[in-house]
Amino acid sequence: MRFCTIFILFITAMLSALALFESATYSGSVLGFFHGREYSEEGLAGAENYIPPRPITRIPGNAPRDFFESVEDLSICQHRDVRRFMYLYLTRDREYVKASIVRSRAYLSSIFELIGNTGGLPRDLSLLPLLESGFNPMAVSKSGAVGLWQFIRATSSILGLKTDPWVDERRHIEKSTRAALKHLEHLYRQFGSWELALAAYNGGSGHVSRAMESSGARTFWELIEKGALRAETAEYVPRFAALLVIYRNMDILGLEEELPPAAPTTRESITIPSSLGVDRVAAYAGIPVSTLKKLNPELNTTQPPPHGPLYTLFVPANSRKKLSARTALLAKARTGWENSFLEHRILPLLPLESITGRM
Repeated sequence: MRFCTIFILFITAMLSALALFESATYSGSVLGFFHGREYSEEGLAGAENYIPPRPITRIPGNAPRDFFESVEDLSICQHRDVRRFMYLYLTRDREYVKASIVRSRAYLSSIFELIGNTGGLPRDLSLLPLLESGFNPMAVSKSGAVGLWQFIRATSSILGLKTDPWVDERRHIEKSTRAALKHLEHLYRQFGSWELALAAYNGGSGHVSRAMESSGARTFWELIEKGALRAETAEYVPRFAALLVIYRNMDILGLEEELPPAAPTTRESITIPSSLGVDRVAAYAGIPVSTLKKLNPELNTTQPPPHGPLYTLFVPANSRKKLSARTALLAKARTGWENSFLEHRILPLLPLESITGRM
């Protein structure tokens, strides 16, 4: 019995070591092709035609990997379109990708927490704004989609986001993220596949359903082979997969060393009377109005919406003491409430090394 136990432990350790060795070797063999930084037609053709080796531990005939699992083990790179977009993002669009990653630092802490609260959604969904908006909450598409998650007004209204002269909650980081996760979870339950759910997030569930019905395809990749999807929707999943692979492997791809260090800053949510203008809060805190507008991109004006007596506002954490010191002045602006400012949690903006590559 003791011998059997030792033997099982030995085999387990050997398999673990083999998996680690294979992971490092496989990552190097797949990603080593993408070290170039200059775009060329020859390089693009090479990326499209390159056939990466399959992981040794993958057994032929096994069930297909989940989308996010295939990103993690790099088997997603077997798809030609994924390699194509990896090459484009690492060459022609390299500066845009770097800027998007830097912007993501301001929002990923909150998004990670909200995904954690869903009780099961893949954490890598937090990076979908890399594709949707480049993590720019002020982004507006040609079709009028707005915010990190790029909602059109009709969809955002169904999901409970307000759009009026005072606010556009498609730009509210937390509210739009909750809406996007709710929408993605619904699409996943409908299609049972993250590739199809993501395609439906872009092109609409009706378009994906009709494409499946008319073509007889049962998977996203079959829809691609049959040419059943609109071009933008057909590219959506490979583009997202390419960005995920790049983000998770920035160190190997040489991207991490090109990024500026993350600033160790925090923000703090406070509650103010909705009658109190953001410009006055900025004056009390001794900070520019532009700083508050950047932290609260949903506001269309410097006046919080009159939807209720109070409004939750984000301010730099180091402004809290200055605001507290002006309690007497703030009390004059309140509308019958005992406290003009109610303190909330402090949310950290994650340093780069805590969020890169190993999610």
